[in-house]
Amino acid sequence: MCDRQHFDFNVREVEDPSELSHSELIEKQLSEIFGEDNKRYAQDALGREPSPGELILHYAKNGGPDDFTRRHGRPTCIVKFEFYD
Repeated sequence: MCDRQHFDFNVREVEDPSELSHSELIEKQLSEIFGEDNKRYAQDALGREPSPGELILHYAKNGGPDDFTRRHGRPTCIVKFEFYD
């Protein structure tokens, strides 16, 4: 099972996102994926408590990776999907 309790989150706040190392960007993105906001939005969409996998999919399908890249100036590549109808 992949959930927040299996990760060590030590994200530091910096003024310039380019100061973050790749591992810090990954930690920051994982914090968003398993964070309370994404959990709430995924739960609202599903009508029930989301699984860790559903949190990742909800984040990916709803623009999380693109928004993360926009805000931090570079992607982490941990979550980047293309969905086809």
